[in-house]
Amino acid sequence: MDDSCKRAAAKERWRILGNALRGKGANGTASSAASVRRFSTFGLFVKEPTSSCNAEHSWVTYRWNHGQCPALQIRHLKEAVSASEMIGFNNTGNVCVWPSEEVLAHHVLNNRDMFRGKHVCELGGGMTCLAGVALAAAVPVGDMLLTDGNQRSADNLEHIISSNADVTQAASISSRLLLWDKTCAYGELAGRFDFLICADCFFFSEFHDDLAHVVQTLLKPTGKAIFFAPQRSGTLDRFLEVARKTFQVQSIMQYNDVVNEQHMKAIKDESSGYCEDLHYPQLVELTLK
Repeated sequence: MDDSCKRAAAKERWRILGNALRGKGANGTASSAASVRRFSTFGLFVKEPTSSCNAEHSWVTYRWNHGQCPALQIRHLKEAVSASEMIGFNNTGNVCVWPSEEVLAHHVLNNRDMFRGKHVCELGGGMTCLAGVALAAAVPVGDMLLTDGNQRSADNLEHIISSNADVTQAASISSRLLLWDKTCAYGELAGRFDFLICADCFFFSEFHDDLAHVVQTLLKPTGKAIFFAPQRSGTLDRFLEVARKTFQVQSIMQYNDVVNEQHMKAIKDESSGYCEDLHYPQLVELTLK
């Protein structure tokens, strides 16, 4: 990652968190969402704001434009984020939908058949858990659990589940607050899931051991974890170093023609604000040794 990219990333990160603290967080759609980038989307979903909004939230209709999936009603938070919410864990998933989440949703929809009848959990899905919501609408999974470590996000997910009840095919779908803690046994969640899915959750190295423990604990012995994340100054590689102690690791750079095409276009467009280190998510698959 070059110095100019690092400076731009740091400047944008503080700008967006500052806006959120001042109550200037936008409607969460990719065009105005906060992040460490101006680049905001690979264009995998069409997003249409609805007339249902207030000072605290707005509703956006998401339509996947690469295959069959019901239109999804997604609730974006608009209210200010308190300083206390910024301390101790990352909160940016509570003020935007990251490109990696969009790519994760695209991936699971393209590979929906392998999830049929399976128990699935999305980890750290922010305010929308877009991938989990989309998958539950596209194929009859067994149980779908949507999680985040922020209470506001977890509460928001309940609204999204309710608003998409008519299109959900999952046998059951629920949400909960889930903190990553390497000292936690996770009770009834232990060994429950065939698949864990997660987007852009490696950027705080101090939580790598905790995340690896969560994955090891929640997966069935034959289960698989599917992650999408950019390098972000080597944080992805540092997580993989931790993961290799427990998991078989597969990292894939080119996994989808549509995403790769958009990636190459963004690289060539100097006005896009695109930085591969920050924005292009690699596919990582983990299975227990």
